[in-house]
Amino acid sequence: WIQQGAKNLTCEGVCDSTQTSFKNNILPIVTLQCKGCHSGTAASGGGILLSTYAEIKKYVDNGKFLGSLLQSPGYSAMPKSGKLPDCDIRKIRNWIRQGALNN
Repeated sequence: WIQQGAKNLTCEGVCDSTQTSFKNNILPIVTLQCKGCHSGTAASGGGILLSTYAEIKKYVDNGKFLGSLLQSPGYSAMPKSGKLPDCDIRKIRNWIRQGALNN
C-alpha cells in the first residue's frame, strides 16, 4: 500500500460478474430496475411482465431482454430512466451466456 503511494484505495465498486445466479444477482437487478413498470395487473411497460423467472426467461430467449438493456438499435431502450450500470449489464450478459439458469 505504501509502495502504491499510500492512496486512500478501497475495494468497493469491484464488479464480480463471473459467477452469477438468477436468485442472487439477476432477480435483485430486475426487482430494483424493472419491476416498477413491468409487474402487476396494470403493467405500464407495454404489457411486458418481468416478475418471475419464466417471464424474464421468455424475453431472454427471444433476445429482447438483453437487446433492450444494451439499448441496441431496434429494441426499446430500458430502463427508460437511463442505461443500467455496466456491472449489472455484465452480470446479466454472463448469466445468459451460462445458460440463463433458474438458480
